[in-house]
Amino acid sequence: GLIGKYFFNDTYALMTSTGSRISIDETNIAQSVDKEYKFKLPQVSNPNSVAWLNVTNEHVMVWYQMETFPTFIKLWGHIWSTLQAGVSYTIVINNIFEVESFDGKKYIYLSTVNALGGTNKFLGIAFLIMAGVVFLIMIIFVVLYFTKIHG
Repeated sequence: GLIGKYFFNDTYALMTSTGSRISIDETNIAQSVDKEYKFKLPQVSNPNSVAWLNVTNEHVMVWYQMETFPTFIKLWGHIWSTLQAGVSYTIVINNIFEVESFDGKKYIYLSTVNALGGTNKFLGIAFLIMAGVVFLIMIIFVVLYFTKIHG
């Protein structure tokens, strides 16, 4: 119950040194199964009932995913613009979620990712190669099995 009451609600803005604002896309940050099934609005008998949070907000969906360890990373948004080297950027934070009462800390991570999750493609390629090796071994065993039955 208290996850909903203590919702992380800081907001961010990314600015260049010239003062122009770079947009942070805050859509499509939640998993599709959460949007379509887990966090659909329930049919309530009393339309005037009040909830702590709007569960259709994707930030709420991301925040509600429980973490195992005390340090965790939650996705806030996507920056689709290419950030240039040598340009100074400023992140303006509207600090609403206070963490001093429990000695918490907040960090901002900027990273690049691809469809496999990170910029390093080694793990994805290693999985594909290993799947190919396992498939070849499976074919060899199937051939050996059928030659033993018929021979």
